[in-house]
Amino acid sequence: MALMPHNLGYGSRWLDRYDPFERLDRMMTTTPYWFSVPHARHLDIGNSIGNISNDANHFAVDIDCAHFRPEEIKVNVDGNKLSIEGHHEERNDQHGTIQRTFKRSYVLPEDCIMDHVASYLSSDGKLTIDAPKKGAVGGSSRAIPIQPRGPYAVKDN
Repeated sequence: MALMPHNLGYGSRWLDRYDPFERLDRMMTTTPYWFSVPHARHLDIGNSIGNISNDANHFAVDIDCAHFRPEEIKVNVDGNKLSIEGHHEERNDQHGTIQRTFKRSYVLPEDCIMDHVASYLSSDGKLTIDAPKKGAVGGSSRAIPIQPRGPYAVKDN
């Protein structure tokens, strides 16, 4: 005795007319509603853009600082600890007022030359901190100046 009838009166087998996995297949091949939504870059304040490189020649970090002026960003090296801070006071924008602050810290590899750490701010607000490697150098705490690359404008929103 079979659990599934061979003929349900449709002239063919029941499983040939109804595939219980068809709906599952449709669900798995359909893209989710949020897949086509553009990424909200304005929510990436102070976040790493995903480019942290650590190769034989240098250690580099990229951070989105599009909402900050160069003078509102501080980059410091204390020993082998790299810290990046951004802060601006309350400002008016199209939605009301806003105040932004972020702080990121990284441990630099021991073979970085701490005295040659440099930071660059691109015209689209990408802050790049680059630490060349040659040999381990003990260091003291120092502020890293931010060097703009091209014209720079702060985003209002």
